[in-house]
Amino acid sequence: MNFRTLALCSLAAGTLVRPAAATPLFSVDIQRTTLYNQTSGTAPASPSNVAVFFEADPPGDFTSGSVDSPSTLNVAQLSPGLDGGGNPDLLSMEFDFGSESDALAQFPNGGATYTFHLVDSNNTAENTDVSMQDISTSATLGTPAATSTTWNGLQGLDPTTDFTFSYNADTNPDALDFLEIVQCSDPSCNNFVSLTYFNSASPGNTSFDLPADTFLPGTPYLAALFFTASTGVPNTGTLTELSNETNMTFETMTSIPEPGTWLFLLTGLAGLAIWLRRATRAD
Repeated sequence: MNFRTLALCSLAAGTLVRPAAATPLFSVDIQRTTLYNQTSGTAPASPSNVAVFFEADPPGDFTSGSVDSPSTLNVAQLSPGLDGGGNPDLLSMEFDFGSESDALAQFPNGGATYTFHLVDSNNTAENTDVSMQDISTSATLGTPAATSTTWNGLQGLDPTTDFTFSYNADTNPDALDFLEIVQCSDPSCNNFVSLTYFNSASPGNTSFDLPADTFLPGTPYLAALFFTASTGVPNTGTLTELSNETNMTFETMTSIPEPGTWLFLLTGLAGLAIWLRRATRAD
């Protein structure tokens, strides 16, 4: 199934949007993501779909925009939103495809030109057009997956304890790893409530430490693990980001009464038992 993205303000259907790699103040890019769903302690064997979306990180107060493409879909609209790290950007909707070949048929790479039209509704003199070439070919990225220990530990996780999220090492030594966790409004994670956790790691990392009280008790979450590599150079009109993303859902355990609460309850029950016994004798 397709999960919803917190990054788009409308909470429209789509992938969890990972923030672009560190770039100069002004940048536009295309993000191409192959998505997997992990439903057990075993790594997913095949992708569920391939997603393409456009992102602009412009200076000033740009309020909207669009992207002209070689696609028969033609124009992608840009709207204000937040990337996975909570930074304001202009983002397009996500275009989902059943395979990489289907995605490339609509949004080709290999030097194809895409033109971003950025609009400042408060000052039209600031409106800007930026063209970029998608020179990406492909990147050798592993399939991200939680270890079986992590997967099992997430199911019914005690939110009052520290937790280590462990996963497999990426096969690309230049790729970056990202973990993003969002709170869901329902166990199927059809809608997101808020961003709960986000962190990135250097190549070779295989775990993220989640401190106690990161999560709420009895609450559903979706975790998205990314392996990401960039092609092209930021701010030169050639940047494309390629990612493999694995999504998994889990729900934390409900609250456990504190020892003092248990003592209070037991004392009350003991008092009730004594009262019942006396009442029985009196009868």
